[in-house]
Amino acid sequence: MAVHTFGELLATVKEDAGPGGARSLADPLVVTRLRALDPARTNRSTRAT
Repeated sequence: MAVHTFGELLATVKEDAGPGGARSLADPLVVTRLRALDPARTNRSTRAT
């Protein structure tokens, strides 16, 4: 299910990274809070049967 456009997903990564920007993404604690990686809050799908 697509709940966000690609641009919206990138915007959440930027917001979640905080003021450190892309450099913050090297911090595992920052990565764990990325909404784009949370299946409950991002685009998701199931395999086709």
